[in-house]
Order: sequence, then structure tokens, then C-alpha cells
Amino acid sequence: LRVPFGLKDGRMWTAKQVPRGLDCGCVCPACKAPLVAKAQDSVDRRPHFAHHRETDCRGGFESAVHRMAKQLI
Repeated sequence: LRVPFGLKDGRMWTAKQVPRGLDCGCVCPACKAPLVAKAQDSVDRRPHFAHHRETDCRGGFESAVHRMAKQLI
């Protein structure tokens, strides 16, 4: 699954809230690998993050949603 939120400076961000691509400066909340912000201006795809390099991370989606929910509370 795509990573819906990225971790930057101790806070969770959506792909629309940060610069495009690797310049976003976000990491995966599960494995701490660099993320790339994608599809920010797309009408066909929802904005999301992807791992910059291939990884076996399987907890990115769940960790991102969990941390964002805690941030909202």
C-alpha cells in the first residue's frame, strides 16, 4: 500500500503539504527510509508518498495512519 503521510520534523504531513519529490524531506514512520512525495497535482491519482529506494517495509501504511490519528487527537 502507498504511504499516505510522511514524517518530517516530528510531525506527520500529507503529500500536498510538502515540496514535490525527494525535496519533501519526509521519512517513513515505520522504517525511517526517505520518502518521495508523488501525484500532488494529479486528477487521476490520490497524493501519496513512496519509498525512495526499494525496501521490504510492510508497516508504512499502518504506521502512517496510526501516527496521524494520534497527532489529530
